[in-house]
Amino acid sequence: MLNKKLIALEQKLGRSILNKIDEPFIQEQGVELWIKRDDLLHPVISGNKWRKLKYILNHAKVSI
Repeated sequence: MLNKKLIALEQKLGRSILNKIDEPFIQEQGVELWIKRDDLLHPVISGNKWRKLKYILNHAKVSI
């Protein structure tokens, strides 16, 4: 049961979005800057919270 819920949550959250920053100053330096937007994963569980929780839930799944 926990396994099915974990898989469903992972599918719902999906992957992080990458946004390219198009600022003249950055482009003048010859740099491409991308930001990983973990804050857009989910309104409640996002970013570091989800990354940490994912491993805790996987460990709990194995322990059961």
